Amino acid sequence: MARNKKIKLVIDTDPGIDDFHAITMALSSPNIDVLALTCVTGNTSLSNGVRNVHYLLQTLNRTDVPVYKGAECSVTGKYKYASHVHGDDGCGNATIGLNIELNLLQDEPAAMALCRLAKQYHGELVVAAIGPLTNLFLAHRLDPEFSKHLKELYIMGGNSVLPNYQTLSIGIEFNFRCDPLAASIVLEEFHIMPLIISYELTCICSLSYDYIDSLFARKNESKKAKLFHSVSEFLYDFSKTDEQGSGFNSCDSVAMACVLDKSMILETRKVYAVVEQFGSCAAGHMISDWHNHFKRQPNVEIVENIDFEKFKKLFLLCVDDNLVEN
Repeated sequence: MARNKKIKLVIDTDPGIDDFHAITMALSSPNIDVLALTCVTGNTSLSNGVRNVHYLLQTLNRTDVPVYKGAECSVTGKYKYASHVHGDDGCGNATIGLNIELNLLQDEPAAMALCRLAKQYHGELVVAAIGPLTNLFLAHRLDPEFSKHLKELYIMGGNSVLPNYQTLSIGIEFNFRCDPLAASIVLEEFHIMPLIISYELTCICSLSYDYIDSLFARKNESKKAKLFHSVSEFLYDFSKTDEQGSGFNSCDSVAMACVLDKSMILETRKVYAVVEQFGSCAAGHMISDWHNHFKRQPNVEIVENIDFEKFKKLFLLCVDDNLVEN
């Protein structure tokens, strides 16, 4: 039997700790061809983000992957960081004081690279958007046909009530909050229906501290395991201070696991969703029209349930170099 064709993937990222997890998983998966990392401001500043992905790629000896610099702020000029979650450098403070050579950074801006790669790999390119959607918005403005070239678009973002789990929506998710206008336009104007991995779903998929402890215990086994420990410890400590948390939540790794193995997605629902663009309280809030009040055609497919055991196995790629069997 012929081997499955590799997924051609671009990861649009605001390189924080959970981005590290997601990117490491993609780089370690035998069925993924990571064509590029496009960076955007979000968890940390753009300059920190560019340094962080270089640190990751160089540590894992993946200097074949080009890096593109994207938006330094939201469409409206604002920016919001999450240093309390990801550290001052966005990388759990693991890169502070390090001399990191930015030798993978390309001259081409991220939005232009996205447009070029989408055309070059028409009908084949998968984009995993695990940060604010500013770069995707800019690509859409540069080329309104951009999204028509994509095979699939996965978005880690947005808030959602998940009926099967009777979860209460947090109201606003970080990535959409960072650039509400970009999120709104992507959902409203793109010609492809994205798969949405909401914040609530990632909370349901939080990993136990015992499980993370078992991975930390392997820190001396390899460079990858050591990297996972040094970067993740900050998020681990933060998670334990969160009274509302239920464990170690690596949001972007849940989204990436869906990319790596779509069979782990057990339930989805197609609905019309809209993002509040402005407002001091509600900007970035995603309204999902579960009961068809707006009488609009569905524009998103929200992931409602995944195979948690499969996710845990795929998360092992953060420390393990061996092939994970489904």
